[in-house]
Amino acid sequence: MLSSLWLIICATWMQVVRGELFTALVDLEGLLVTERELINNINAYLQAEEEKLHRVKRFLMHYQTLHEEASKNAQDFLANPVNAYLLVKRLTKDWRAVESVMSENVGQSFVQNITGSEVLRFPDDEDLSGAAIALIRLQDTYKLETGAIAKGHLQGAQLSQELTG
Repeated sequence: MLSSLWLIICATWMQVVRGELFTALVDLEGLLVTERELINNINAYLQAEEEKLHRVKRFLMHYQTLHEEASKNAQDFLANPVNAYLLVKRLTKDWRAVESVMSENVGQSFVQNITGSEVLRFPDDEDLSGAAIALIRLQDTYKLETGAIAKGHLQGAQLSQELTG
């Protein structure tokens, strides 16, 4: 009777442990989804920044071309009232357009897209501490060397990336 009770307690305890491990693995799989979305958003952000730079480069090329032409003979260039008007226009209205593009904060919308998502989950500092404590428990339980764990070697096999400072 006592051994049957002990078997039931052990079986129940094993189910609880499996449930916690499964939940933790499901949570970690969710973090992989978050990481994939983060990668996609960073890629889209870089493309948006490259487009922004491309627009600024077009402005620059336009300014350089006109400036080189004007600098060849400034007196003749500025004697033409249309050229004088276009120079003033470039340094007022056109400059505001350039300034607007240069001041554009492309990244903010991408950051809000990621951090504002209700589907994606980011671990917090408590989660990081818990993962570190779990590594320490594994090290203590299995008498693993700190250097080997840091290099990603567990029981003679390279199982992971190296830990860095």
